[in-house]
Amino acid sequence: MDKIKDIKVPGYIHNPNVPYPQWLMYKSLLPKDICEKIIELAKKIPAKDATIFASDNKQVVNKSRKTQVRWILKDNEDFRELFILVDKIVRSVNEGFKVNCNNVPSIQFTEYLEPGYRYDWHHDIDWNRTDGKSRKISFVIQLCDPETYTGGNFEFKHHENPKLEDIRAQGTAICFLPYHEHRVTSIESGTRYSLVGWYEGPNWV
Repeated sequence: MDKIKDIKVPGYIHNPNVPYPQWLMYKSLLPKDICEKIIELAKKIPAKDATIFASDNKQVVNKSRKTQVRWILKDNEDFRELFILVDKIVRSVNEGFKVNCNNVPSIQFTEYLEPGYRYDWHHDIDWNRTDGKSRKISFVIQLCDPETYTGGNFEFKHHENPKLEDIRAQGTAICFLPYHEHRVTSIESGTRYSLVGWYEGPNWV
């Protein structure tokens, strides 16, 4: 994982035609060998059924989401350089988003294991939080070779989507504002692995 230190995160380039970007993407940022090493190490972490937010401020298993997750914590030394890289990515894109965020508490290794695994339309903010914090930037990093699975496409509901071949490319990182609805369509064959996380900051006002 030391090779992660060699990854150069491009600086944010202002586009006058898109003064307020809703998502920003770096295609194939992580090389194949690093993606595969992340998958190998993440699979050593215990797996759980994925949950969604409920109105009573609890997280529950729900039929709208069928995935398996493994939580990568900040004190996991195997992933220290990964957290540093993610911080660089988010700092870069936040030159465009300009939101107040400063922390990612953990990273989710997400597994869409077989046909029917999916995550229906949702946003990433828990409006019932009571700790004064909110998710401010969401990110997804594609880990597997797109030729190893079909279906399982990441999509936005109300915004123009990236080109399919770009968002599916191994090592691609996309960041977006977490209140936008998005989904991962049902897996048709194979398995899809990704990293998912959320940079937090003070509540939206």
